[in-house]
Amino acid sequence: MEMKSIKFLLSGAAVVLSCAALAETEKVGDYTWTYRLTADGKGAELYGNSGGIATISPDPDGAVTIPAKLGGKPVTSIGEYAFFQCESMTEVTIPATVTSLGEAAFYDCCSLEHIALPAKLTIIGKEAFGTSGLRSVVIPDNVTEIGEGAFWKAQSLEFVQIGKKVDKIGNNAFYYCWCLRNIAFKGNMPTQIADDRDDVFYEVPASCDVWIQKTAKGWPAVCCGFATYWKHFMLVVGDCKVDVPAEAESIGGGSGDVSGGGEYVVGKKVSLKAKADTGSVFCGWLIHDIMYGTKTLVSYATTYTGYTVTGEDIKFIGQFASVTEDSSTFKIKGCDVSTASDGTLDLPLLGKKNPYVVSLSEPKLTFKNLPTGLKYDAKTFKITGKATKPGVYKVTVSATNLSVKKAITAEWTITVPNFKDDLIKVEDKYGDFIPGYEYNHVIAAAAGCTVTGLPTGMKWTAKDITDRNLGAVSANSFYGAATKPGSYTVYFTKTVDKVKHTATATFTVGPFPKLYILKEGNGTGNVTGEGEYPANKKVALKATADKGSVFMGWYDGKTLLSQAASFQYDMPFAGAWITAKFITAQEDKDGVSIEVKEGKYTVALWNKDVSLQPGTPVELPCGVYMEWSLGVSALSQPTVKVSGLPAGVKFTAKDIYDTKQKDLLLVPANTIYGVPTTPSKTNPSEIKINVTTAGKTVVERTLSAFVTAVPTWAVGQFNGGFDDGYGQATITISAAGKVSGKITDLGGGTVTVSAANFESFTDSPDAEYETRVTEKRGNISALSGVMTLTQTAEDLGKMVFWSYGDLNLYNAPWKNEPWKTVAKKFTTTAAKTLTIEGVKDEDGNPGVLTLTFANTGTATVKGVFTTGTDKNGNPVKYTASGSSTVTPTATIANADAQFDACLYVTLPLKNGKFAGYGEKIVLHWDGEKFNLK
Repeated sequence: MEMKSIKFLLSGAAVVLSCAALAETEKVGDYTWTYRLTADGKGAELYGNSGGIATISPDPDGAVTIPAKLGGKPVTSIGEYAFFQCESMTEVTIPATVTSLGEAAFYDCCSLEHIALPAKLTIIGKEAFGTSGLRSVVIPDNVTEIGEGAFWKAQSLEFVQIGKKVDKIGNNAFYYCWCLRNIAFKGNMPTQIADDRDDVFYEVPASCDVWIQKTAKGWPAVCCGFATYWKHFMLVVGDCKVDVPAEAESIGGGSGDVSGGGEYVVGKKVSLKAKADTGSVFCGWLIHDIMYGTKTLVSYATTYTGYTVTGEDIKFIGQFASVTEDSSTFKIKGCDVSTASDGTLDLPLLGKKNPYVVSLSEPKLTFKNLPTGLKYDAKTFKITGKATKPGVYKVTVSATNLSVKKAITAEWTITVPNFKDDLIKVEDKYGDFIPGYEYNHVIAAAAGCTVTGLPTGMKWTAKDITDRNLGAVSANSFYGAATKPGSYTVYFTKTVDKVKHTATATFTVGPFPKLYILKEGNGTGNVTGEGEYPANKKVALKATADKGSVFMGWYDGKTLLSQAASFQYDMPFAGAWITAKFITAQEDKDGVSIEVKEGKYTVALWNKDVSLQPGTPVELPCGVYMEWSLGVSALSQPTVKVSGLPAGVKFTAKDIYDTKQKDLLLVPANTIYGVPTTPSKTNPSEIKINVTTAGKTVVERTLSAFVTAVPTWAVGQFNGGFDDGYGQATITISAAGKVSGKITDLGGGTVTVSAANFESFTDSPDAEYETRVTEKRGNISALSGVMTLTQTAEDLGKMVFWSYGDLNLYNAPWKNEPWKTVAKKFTTTAAKTLTIEGVKDEDGNPGVLTLTFANTGTATVKGVFTTGTDKNGNPVKYTASGSSTVTPTATIANADAQFDACLYVTLPLKNGKFAGYGEKIVLHWDGEKFNLK
C-alpha cells in the first residue's frame, strides 16, 4: 500500500504524462493546468502521473480553486494522480460538474485539511486521499463506491459522513485513521464491505462511534434499548451530533457575552451571536482547533452563521477588547512591495505575520492611486489583481475601526517592474524553433525562475523529467512543439529577499516547413495539398486523374505511402518532397493479378477459372474453421468483393481486431474465412472474386468448393471419465461441428465446455478432428485443453477419443446410451442387495452397511453402528439411512467392450450422532452384464 514519497521521476522512467499525446494545458489565474478531453468530448479531465507530475503548475500553496472549465469544456473528472504530493495545498474548491475522483487524485496532500466534495460525485477512486491531512469529510449522497485505501493513513481524520447511496467500501479504505471519532451513515449498511473490521477500519479506535438512521436497513438490531456493536464499533441510532462550544475572551481589558454554542447536528450551520459590554468592542470570532491548538480568525460579524458543523474537535471564541486598548494599538505600518513580472499581486494586509494594518476590531480601509488592475477585497483584507502598466506607485491608505472613528492615513509604495535583472542570466534570443517540432530542448540559466509567455505548445520544467515522446529533459529547460510562427516575449521571474526580479528574452518561431508535391508517370492529373504546415500536422492530400489516366499512389522516394487518392500525410519537421504517380488506363488494366493461398497450396488465377487444386473442387469439411488469403496485386488502389461463399463463410477487405484487445489481429485483410455450416447437396459452390481498380478495370475469377458433411462417427454423444477416477463427462457433437457438454467431479461440481467449431481436419491415415474448447465456471470463461476426435485405421468399434487432460471418452459399444440406463442394467443383472462390513463412522464406531438396488438406477443405504455397551454389557447401536445413484467411474478399460461403473454411497447426519459416511463401490461390465468388482 505504500506509495512513492519522492516527487520526481527517475532517469529511466518511461513517461511524464500518460496519454501525453492527448495532453493540453491552459493557464487560469496563477496556475497552468494539464487536462485532456473525456472520451465523449463533452468534458475535461485533470490528470497527473504516478512519478510525481501533478496536473497543476507550479506547486500549489494554500487554497486552490479548480477551474470550472478548461478548453471551453466543463471539468467533469479529477483523474489519476491529479494533485499527487501537492504538499503545501491546504484547501481545494471543486467545481459542481465533477462526477469522479481517480486513483491517488489527492494522494500525499499532507497539508490538505478541508475539501467540499460536489453533489454530483459518484465514485471516489483507489487511494484518492491516501496520507492526506483531511480533518473531516462529507461524502455526497450520489457516491456509490469508496475505493480501496481511499482514506488510507489520513491520520488527522476525525469525522466521516457517508452518503445515502454508498454500497461498496473497498479494503483498507480507512486504514490507520487513528483519530476517527465519529462515522455517520446516512443510508443502509453497504452490501459490499469486508466482514473483518480490520480490512476496512484497521487501527481505527474501537471507541469511534458509528451513527445510523432509524430507518436504515442491514444494520444489527438494537435490542431492549441496549447498545449494539458492528465490527467492534458501538452503533448510535439517530443524527450524529457534536458539541461546538462558544466562549468569550478578553484580549485587552474588554468584555462581552456570546451565545449559540452547544450541540449541533452534523451538516447544520452554527448560529452564534456576540454582544460587547459598554466600553468594549467586539474583535471577531476565532475557531480554536483543539487537536492542533491553533486559532484562526474567521469573521468580524457579531452574528455569525458561516460555519457548517463537521466532526472536528473545535470551539468558537468571541474576542472583546476595551475601546482604549483597541484605539491605542490601531496603526498602519509602512509597505514597500513589488508585483510579479506580469503585474500580479496577492498581498494580505492583516494577520500575525507582517501585518500592514494592526487592529483589534474590524478595520475599514480605502485606497487612492492603486495601480490599474489591482483592487482591495474587504472580505479577505487583501490587495489582489494584475497591474496593467509598469511604474512606481505612491498609494494612500486610510483606515478606521470600531474605536477610532477618525481615519488615520499612510503612504505605501507598490512597484510594477519592467526590467531585465542581472540576477537572472538568460539570453536575449532563443530560436528559430520549428513549428510543430517537439524536440526543442533548450536549457536556460534560470534556476528558481517562474517562466511565462512561452509560445503556445512549449513548456518549462524546473526539474529533470522523462517524456515518452521527447526522452530526457533536463531541469530549467523549455521544451515542446511551438504551434505558430512569430516573435514572443518570454518573462523569467525570480523572488530574492522578498523582491521579485524579472528578465525577458525573445523567442522566435520560424516559418512552417514546406511540403512540395511532384508528379510522375505516363498518366496525367492534378494534386492539391502542397504548402506550409506545422511539423507533425496531418495534411490532407488529394489527387485527381485526367480522363484516360489513373492515379497510382503517393510515394516518398521509392516507398509507397498510400494508393488512396485522398490521403492524410504526417508533415515532417524538415519539410518534404513527395511524388504523386499517374498511369495510363491500359497500364492499370495490365497490372492486375490475383492469387489464393490455403495451407501449402498456392495457385495463380490468371485468365481462366481454376480452383485451389486444379481440376477438382476443393473440399471444405463442414464445421471446420478455414482461412484463404487473397493475394491481390494492382498498380492502382483495388477494391475486392467476394460472392457465392458457402453458408458460414465470410470475406473481409479490412483487418479485423479483437474488440477488447485492440492490438490483437484476428483476421488479416483480404481473407476468406469462417466455418462452413451446411454441407453441399450435389453441386459445389461457385465462389466469385471481383477486383475493381481505381481506373475501373474489373477482373473476376472463380473458385469451386464442395462442403463435406461431418461423418456420422464424429456426431453424437460421448461418455467417459478421468484416469484418476475423480469425475465423469458427457460431450455432444452436432452435425455442424459444435461441441457442448459438461464435466462433473464426484463432489458434485460441474464445469460446462463448448467450442463453436473445429479448427482442423485430417483424413489420412486416420480421420481426425481437432479444436480448442472453452470452459465456463459461473460467469468466468477460459481456454482449456485441445479436443481430438479420431477414427483409427483399424476401426476398433468406430472408437472416438477425446483428450481433456487425462479425460477419456468413447462412443462404442454403448454409443448414445445414458448412464442412467447403464445403471439400470446393473440392477437387473446383479445382486439386489449388498452387505459391506468393517466400516466406521467419523468417530471410529464400527458398523455394517446394507445396500438395496432398485430398477430405477438408485440404491437405498442403511448403516448400523455400535457406539459401546450399556450398564448390562449389551451393545448400544444407532442407525443411519439414505440413498445414492449409480454413476459412471472415471476409468473405462481400454477401447473394448468392458468398462466399470461406480456407486458412491453417502449417509446423512441422524440425530446429531453421525456426521456422514462415504464409500465408492465399483461395478464391472463384462460386455453382457454387471458384476461387483
